[in-house]
Amino acid sequence: MIDRKVIIKVILFILWWVTGFSLVYSTMSHSEVKTAYGLITGWWFACYLGYVTNIKIEVAIPCYLLFVFISIISFLIGYTWFYQGAGSSLSLRLIMVIVVQGIVFISPILVNSLTRVIYQKTNK
Repeated sequence: MIDRKVIIKVILFILWWVTGFSLVYSTMSHSEVKTAYGLITGWWFACYLGYVTNIKIEVAIPCYLLFVFISIISFLIGYTWFYQGAGSSLSLRLIMVIVVQGIVFISPILVNSLTRVIYQKTNK
């Protein structure tokens, strides 16, 4: 069972992604590249705030599973805003896209965890 602190950190991590993305997306509503800049900002926002609030690797698995679950459910009910040209069935190609997107989604946690390990080993 996942404890309460992990659940709170999962919610915060997702909230930071969404906040960073939404701020840029709404500010740049006139631009054709608003989605790309929103994703980059969301990633950095989640990376920075995840580092500051000490989100560790144990939060990555619940975040990843939640992302995959939401991606599959959204595809099955017709919301394909996660992908371009997804097709009409849940194919192996689409599953691989979801797997890779999930890894990108949790990569701020992975980067921060690796940074902490390197920092601790070099500053002994």
